[in-house]
Amino acid sequence: MTTTEPPLVEQRSADALEDAIRAAQRGAARNGAARGDDAPRPSLSAPSPSSVSYASTGASLPPSRRRAKGRCPAPQHAVERAVAAAFAWIGRLVGRHPVSVFVGSLLIALALSAGLVKVSFEARSHKLYIPQKDFMARDARELESYFGTTPEPGILILERKDGEPLDDKASVLAMLDLHQEVVGMRVPFGDRLIAYDDICYRRFVGMLDDYECIVSSPLELWWYQRAQVQGDEDVSGTIREAIDDNRADFGTEAGEVKAMQIKYFFHPRSDEAEDERYDMFQAWEEALRDLLFVKVGSGSSADEPLKVTYWSTNFNELEAQSFVRDDSYLMGLSLAFITIYVCITLGGATADCRQTRMFLGSTCAVCTALSMSSGFGIASLLGIPLQPISPIVCFTLLGVAVDDMIIIVMAFEATPRDDPIDERLSDALSRAGSTITVTSVTSAVAFLTGYFVDFPALAYFCVPASLCIVMVYFLQMTFFASCLVLDSKRATARRLDCCPCFELTDDQVYRVPRMLGLDRQTSSAKKGERVRPLQVLVNKHWAKFLMRNPVRFLVVAGFLSLVLASGLTMRHITVGLPPKLSLPDGSPILGFLDGLDDYWAGAQMQEVQLILRDVDMGDPATVRAVDRTVARLEALPHVLHFAPRWDKAFVAWRNCTWAEVMQSADTEPITMAAFLEDDETHKCGARAAASTPGCEDDDEAFKKLSGGHECAVAASHCAKPAVGWKIVQRHCPATCGVCAERASGWHSAAWHRRHGGRQLQVASVDKAVPTHLGPTMGGKQFENDVSPGPDQVAVESRMIFYVHMSNSNAQAWREYEALAAEVAKEPSLGGSVYHFKYEFAYCDLLMPLFGLKNLLMAAGTIFVVVSLFLPVSIALLSTFTVVCIDVILLGLITAVGMSLNTITLVTLLLALALAIDYSCHIGHAYVVAPGRTREEKVREAIGTIGFSIINAAGSTLLGTLFLAASQSPVFRIFFLLIWSTIFLGLVSGMAFVPVVLSLIGPLDHTLEPDHLALDGAGPEIFKSSWQRRAKQLTVEVGESEGDDVSLRPSVPPSDTVDSELSGEGEDEEDDGNDMVDCFFTPRGQGHGATGQQRMV
Repeated sequence: MTTTEPPLVEQRSADALEDAIRAAQRGAARNGAARGDDAPRPSLSAPSPSSVSYASTGASLPPSRRRAKGRCPAPQHAVERAVAAAFAWIGRLVGRHPVSVFVGSLLIALALSAGLVKVSFEARSHKLYIPQKDFMARDARELESYFGTTPEPGILILERKDGEPLDDKASVLAMLDLHQEVVGMRVPFGDRLIAYDDICYRRFVGMLDDYECIVSSPLELWWYQRAQVQGDEDVSGTIREAIDDNRADFGTEAGEVKAMQIKYFFHPRSDEAEDERYDMFQAWEEALRDLLFVKVGSGSSADEPLKVTYWSTNFNELEAQSFVRDDSYLMGLSLAFITIYVCITLGGATADCRQTRMFLGSTCAVCTALSMSSGFGIASLLGIPLQPISPIVCFTLLGVAVDDMIIIVMAFEATPRDDPIDERLSDALSRAGSTITVTSVTSAVAFLTGYFVDFPALAYFCVPASLCIVMVYFLQMTFFASCLVLDSKRATARRLDCCPCFELTDDQVYRVPRMLGLDRQTSSAKKGERVRPLQVLVNKHWAKFLMRNPVRFLVVAGFLSLVLASGLTMRHITVGLPPKLSLPDGSPILGFLDGLDDYWAGAQMQEVQLILRDVDMGDPATVRAVDRTVARLEALPHVLHFAPRWDKAFVAWRNCTWAEVMQSADTEPITMAAFLEDDETHKCGARAAASTPGCEDDDEAFKKLSGGHECAVAASHCAKPAVGWKIVQRHCPATCGVCAERASGWHSAAWHRRHGGRQLQVASVDKAVPTHLGPTMGGKQFENDVSPGPDQVAVESRMIFYVHMSNSNAQAWREYEALAAEVAKEPSLGGSVYHFKYEFAYCDLLMPLFGLKNLLMAAGTIFVVVSLFLPVSIALLSTFTVVCIDVILLGLITAVGMSLNTITLVTLLLALALAIDYSCHIGHAYVVAPGRTREEKVREAIGTIGFSIINAAGSTLLGTLFLAASQSPVFRIFFLLIWSTIFLGLVSGMAFVPVVLSLIGPLDHTLEPDHLALDGAGPEIFKSSWQRRAKQLTVEVGESEGDDVSLRPSVPPSDTVDSELSGEGEDEEDDGNDMVDCFFTPRGQGHGATGQQRMV
C-alpha cells in the first residue's frame, strides 16, 4: 500500500539524509566488493515526497508521537562519539595488520613484564598496616635516623608440656640449658661458622665494661648461670618477688606461673655489609627454628619437658609469603577453568573441531596472564612491592577481564559476514568500545584512589590492580582483537580450530561457530538449536515479571530496607587486623599467638620510649622539667618504672668529673659528647678521697652495680668468658686474686686517651663540688639513646620505661593518650612517647576515616566517569546503588563477627569497581533501548543485556571460586565477601536499577544506535526491533544505475529470528508505538528477495 509521505520524512534534516545516503553508498560498495561482481554502483539521490511509501505491519504510529520518536537523534555525549571514532580507527588498523599488531602488543607486554625482575615482597606489619605520614611515623623515622634501625626481636614462649607450673628449679634449669644451647649454636655459612654473636644487637653495658648481645628474659634473675639457679633454695619465691617488683614478666593462668618469654634481639640490617649480614641472619635463624621444632617442638621426644613456640619479624614475613607460593596452583586452576568457560561460551560445548574456538578462548587466558605480568611489572618498576593480599588482584582479574573480550566477540559476530574484515572489526569495536571504556576506566580510577590514602597495604594493592586493568584494556584492543581477526580468517579459509593446518574441501561441511542462539544467516538450522534455558528465562519472562507493580514495590522496599538494616548494624563494627589473618593454616606462629592469648591475655610488660628534643642539661630549669615529666609518668597506674636514666647518669658524671678536673691542672670542657664517650667507672667525692690503694673488695659498689650481690658470690665470674668478668675483677680484686693488676690508681685505656696518659689521684674535694658516694659510670652505655649537641645539649634523646600495656588496641590508645597528656605539660622538652603498638592502635582509630575517605573518593570518581557516558541521573543512580552495596557488605561484616581492616577495606573498594559494571550495563542498555514509556525501555534493556550481565557475573564467580580452597584466612574472607558482592551486584543490576528506571528513568536521552556500544548483547540488539514489529525506515538502493532512493517501512522475514529465544508469538505486546529505528539497506541485498538488512 502506497501512501503520501508522512510528517516523519519532512522532519529529517538535509544533513542527516545526506549522511544516510553516504552510508548506503559505502554499504553497497562493500557488498559489491564482497560479491566480486562488476555491477555498477547505483546512483543515489534524495527522495522526493512521491517516492516514499509505507507498508504497515501493525497499528499506525500516532501523529503525536511521530515528531518526538520518528527520527534518529544524534549522540548525546561528545565522549561517546570520540570513543566510537577512536575504536573504529583501531579496528581498521588491527583488521588490516593483525600480525604486526599481534607481535607489537606481545613485545610491549613482555617488555613491561620484565619489570618483575625488580619485584620485592613486603610482609612486615609496621610497613603495611600503619600510616607512614602521621606524627607517630615521624617519631619512628626520627628514632631510626638518630639511633639506627630498630633491633628485630626473636621471641620464645616456653611452657611445660604437661601443663604444670613453671616456677620450680627443674623447669628453670631446663630453660637455662635451652638458652645456652641457642646462644652457643654454630651454623655453617660459606667457609666459616657463625654464631649468635655475629648477628645479635649489641649495646655497651657499663657493668660489664664491654659491648654485649642483648637478651631479655626472667633468667636475668640468676645471671644466666646454672650455679646461681642451683644455689637458689626458693626459686618459686624468687619468681614471685620479681613479679611483685615488676622486674620480670611471666605468663600466668589462674594465678600460677605457666609460661615465660626469652627475647633475643637481632641486628640483621646494618650499614656495613647489609646483604651478607642479612644472609647470615637468615641462615642462623633457620637453624634455630630447626633446633626448636625438632628438639622441643611438636616433633620432640617425651624426655623434653618444655614446649616452645617462636616468633620473629623475619619468620612472620616468611610465613606470610609461604601461602602465596603454596596457593599458586589455585591460580593455575582458575586460569584453566576460565579458559574452558570462555571456549564453551565462544564456540559451544562441543568437541567438533569444525565449530570449536579453542584458539580464541586460549588467547583470552593468555591476554589476561600478560595483563597481570605487565601490570605487576610496571608496579615493580615504580617501587611497589608485592604483599600477602596481592594475589587477590590476579584471581579477580581472571573473572573480570574475559567479560570485555566476550563483548568484543559478540559485537564482531553481529556484523555482516560478507563485509571486509577490517570494517567488521571497526564496526564491532566502535559499538563495544563505549561499554568497555566506561567499565575499565571506572574500575581503574576507583582502584587508583586507594593510592592517595595514607595506608601502604591499600596503596600496594590498588596501584597494581589499576595498572593490570589498564593493561587488560590495552591488550583487548590490540592483542586479542588481532587474534580475533586471525581466527576469523581461519574460519573463512575453512580451517579447523584444533588443527589450523588442515583445510576442509568443498564437499565437506564446515560449521561456522556461533556464540548464542541460531546462526542468522543459515535458514537450515533447526529451530531451538543451542538455545539456553536461562537465556530464554531472562530475555522472555524476567522483565514482564519485574514490571508488575507488587514486584516493583517489593524490590525497592526490600533493597532499601536491607540497606537501612545494614546501616544500623554497621555502627557496632569493630576495627583491627588480627595477626592470625596474615598467616596460613598450620603455621607454627599460630601456636605462639595462642600462647600470648592464653597467658598474656590482659596485658604485657612492654618497653615504651620517652623522646626528648633539644634538652640542655646545663640549664637547671630543663633538668627540673625532665624530673617533673618522669614523676608524672610514674604516677600513672599502668606505668611500672623507668630503666636507668641517662639524665641522672649525666648529672652524676658531670659532678664527679668536675671534681677530678678541679683537683688537676686539666681544663678539658665537660660536654655531652665526652659523657657518651666515657666507658670507665669513677670514684669521687669523700668516698674516693678516703679510699686506699690496698687490695680489698668494694662490696658496696659491687652491690649497687650487680643488683645486690656481694663479691663473695661472684668468684665464678672472675675469669673470661663469664658474665660480667671485667666488672667483677675491678670491684672484687681480692676475691678474684688480681690485686697487683688493680691498684687504686688504675684507669681504663679510654680514660688515659682522654687525659693524655695522666693518672689523676683525687686527694680531696672542693667544698663547691657536690659530694658523690659510691661509683659513677661514664655514659658509654647510653650512646644508643642520646644524640649529642654542643656543650651539654642532647639534640635527640630517649628514655626507656616499662608499662603494663593492654593487648586491646582501643585500651592501648587510651593509655597512650594519658601518657601524651602528661608529656605535653612540659612543652619546652618537645617530648613524645612511642611504641609500635601505639601506631597500630592509632591506625585502628583512623580505620573508619580511612575507609570513608577512600570510598567517597572512589564513588565520586566513578560518578564523574560514568556521567561522561550516561545521563547524570543514571550515573547518580548507579553510584548510589554501589554505595548501598558497600553499606550492605559492612552490615554483613559486622553480623558475621569480622572487623574493619585492610582486607575488608580492599573488598569494599573492589565491590565499587565490580558492582558498578552491572549498573552501568543496564543503564547503558536503557539509554539505547527504544520505547515510548519507561517500562518499554526497561523491558528492551533487560532483554538486550540481561543475559550478558549474568554471564559476566558467572565468569567472575568462577575466577574467584578456588579462593575457597586457599590456606589463608585472608583469601577465604575475600571469597565470602566477593561472592556476596557479585550476588548483590546481580540483584541491583537485574532488579533494583531496572525498577527504579521504570519509575523515574529519563526519557529524553535515547542515543543513536549507530554510535553505541553493544553491551554484550550480541545478536539480540538486531532482533529487538523485529520482535517489536515496529515501523522501520529503510533506504532502498536500486541495483541498477540510475535508480532513485525510496523510503518504505519493512520488516525482516520471521524465519531469520529465533522465535523461541525471543518469545515471539507468546503474549507479545505490540502497540506499534515504539520508536522508529533507522536502518539503511541497499535494494536487492536484503533478506531473501528483498536483500539483507544491515545497521550502519
